[in-house]
Amino acid sequence: MLYQLQKFPKRNKAVAAGSAIATSALFIGFLLSTSLYFQADNARQGEQEQRFLAEQPVGEAVAARADELETVTEFQASMLGDLGAEAMGLGIIKRLTEDVRQATAASGGSPNDIAASVASLEEF
Repeated sequence: MLYQLQKFPKRNKAVAAGSAIATSALFIGFLLSTSLYFQADNARQGEQEQRFLAEQPVGEAVAARADELETVTEFQASMLGDLGAEAMGLGIIKRLTEDVRQATAASGGSPNDIAASVASLEEF
């Protein structure tokens, strides 16, 4: 039987080629339809979620979103609570003032130029 299966394609090239093409077409069709099915299923699930959210009363949706935002706000407050914002700001101003002094001095500016540059920085 194995011998006959090996000889069949050699003796019947048109039938073997037709069978190979038909089998390939069926396999490709199966893969394509499966892929499209999963895409459609994902789209259907997304549509159902959107419909669910749209059908909820506005008060519930707003309350749920408010709860989420409150949780985020509490997290941010806990993370930023330990930082000394005022001390950090003063340190930045001090470093910027020193950088302006050094840059003005390096460019050959006079003491009056340095004072004017620092004064313009302190205005901000």
